[in-house]
Amino acid sequence: MVKIVFRYIFVLIVLLLSKGLIYSQSITNINSSNENNSIVIAYKISGAKFNQKFNVSIYYSINDGETFIGPLKAVRGNVGEGVLGGNNVIIWDVFSEINIPKGDIIFDIKVNVIEEEIQKKFYILYTGSIDAPFGLSVGQFGKIGWYISARTSMMISEPTYSYGGAGWSPNFEEPSYYTFNNLEKIRRFSLTIGANKQISRNFFISAGIGYGLKDLVWQMNIYSYSNDDLINSEYVKNPDYSYKGIEAETGLTYRLKNFLITSGVSTVNFQYTNLLIGLGYSF
Repeated sequence: MVKIVFRYIFVLIVLLLSKGLIYSQSITNINSSNENNSIVIAYKISGAKFNQKFNVSIYYSINDGETFIGPLKAVRGNVGEGVLGGNNVIIWDVFSEINIPKGDIIFDIKVNVIEEEIQKKFYILYTGSIDAPFGLSVGQFGKIGWYISARTSMMISEPTYSYGGAGWSPNFEEPSYYTFNNLEKIRRFSLTIGANKQISRNFFISAGIGYGLKDLVWQMNIYSYSNDDLINSEYVKNPDYSYKGIEAETGLTYRLKNFLITSGVSTVNFQYTNLLIGLGYSF
């Protein structure tokens, strides 16, 4: 058996695109080893964008790089069409392809960059929070996309009364008094528009702004002065813990095929904040 001696491996990277050269990618962490009758070449494509794939071919020289032979055919692993960025390995079954003499081998790895067009896809998402569990977002993904979102709580109507603090005396239609029971609710609504950006093959970030409100609502029981009978129950807004104005939000969405999982955070006037979750579908 012919023993192959490796003193060094020289790798020449040619990054080509049909519209010109691309310099943002590089080949790093290159090393090689002998495994039985095969040569294993490990390399890393750094700086690759999420929408880039690579056509990788490998050549060899046994005359100090004066001429190269190839591309090699008896190779497997991360070689050929559709190679992704990151750590990659090429395995060359050297003796099934050539009768190589003893000496140094110089490799020339050529990488042809294929930049895929980022597809625009519409999507629909259920989005909600503990305080506003009913929500819907519709939008479009792309390199830069858009969305519109609305969320609400079960309680939609504005409370009849607004609490005025200790000693507060509402104007009832008939002589009566009130007591607060233990029922407490949140009245919540938001309407936002925003933009999203694809940051990797399956992750998107988003940010939006719009109008929102959050009311802390108590329930009071109203009783008749004459016989202490319960007349009615009404909702009372506590203005000290109620906010309305600018709604701002941000989030992160993960795409698994066409299914979407999202999480985020929203705030009203930067005084009230809650977490958002959502599930959806892109098409």
